[in-house]
Amino acid sequence: MYRICFIVLMLAFVGCNKVSKENQPTSLVQAKGVDQFKLTGTSWHISTIIAHEGTVDKELYLTKIPKQDTEDFFPNGNFIHFNTNGTFTCDYAAECGNDCFPESNGKYSFIGAEQLAFKVDSFATAGICDEIHLNFKPNELVYDIIQTSDSTFVLKNKRGTLKW
Repeated sequence: MYRICFIVLMLAFVGCNKVSKENQPTSLVQAKGVDQFKLTGTSWHISTIIAHEGTVDKELYLTKIPKQDTEDFFPNGNFIHFNTNGTFTCDYAAECGNDCFPESNGKYSFIGAEQLAFKVDSFATAGICDEIHLNFKPNELVYDIIQTSDSTFVLKNKRGTLKW
């Protein structure tokens, strides 16, 4: 009888321990920082276009683009594309063509596993809006990287300004 109770308690303990481990970060999901290969060569939804009309945002939110099984899936919203050559493009896609399309371009680099630096070259708009073309002087926007889940990052501005 005691053995049966002991076995039941052990199974309950192992089951509870397994549930608590699921909520803990894995090696790629860190409280602060990121494996740079998780971003390099990928595209993400972003809360706003980097350097939109020359502004520096205090926080940027990156969310993984969901994969769809249908061929007619066309995601819309703000995106950032981390190209494998160290450049980025941040742009907007609309459901239809009747909109304003902002875009920024530049270079990105990782500072260790905890920071991401953007060197923004330009910002421009096209479409149904006043056209803007800004070419920035040499700059560096540095953001702390905080990964909140396997599919979400928060970038918090640490330093940097834009001048044109």
